[in-house]
Amino acid sequence: YTRHQRVALYIPFLGDVDLEKAGLRSGDAASNVTIYETGATILNAEQVGGIPCVSPIIAYLDLLGITGRGQDAATHLYDIVVEPRYL
Repeated sequence: YTRHQRVALYIPFLGDVDLEKAGLRSGDAASNVTIYETGATILNAEQVGGIPCVSPIIAYLDLLGITGRGQDAATHLYDIVVEPRYL
C-alpha cells in the first residue's frame, strides 16, 4: 500500500473524461491531483474504468525517471503488472 502526496493526471481533452467516474471531485482545500490537458492522443491507451490510460510499460518507464518513490512505484508496477502480463 502506497500513499501518494500528489498525483498528475494527463488527459488528451478534458471533455473526454468523466472526472466523477474517475473518483475525482472539486474541492476548496488544497488539491492532491493536478490535471494536465495535453491536446494529444495517448498512444497505445488502455481503457481502465472507462478512462484512457497509458500502457503499463509506458507508466513503468516514466516512473523510472522519478528519483526516490518513483523508482519504488516502478518496481511495484513491474512486479504486479508488467512482468506477469508481458514476460
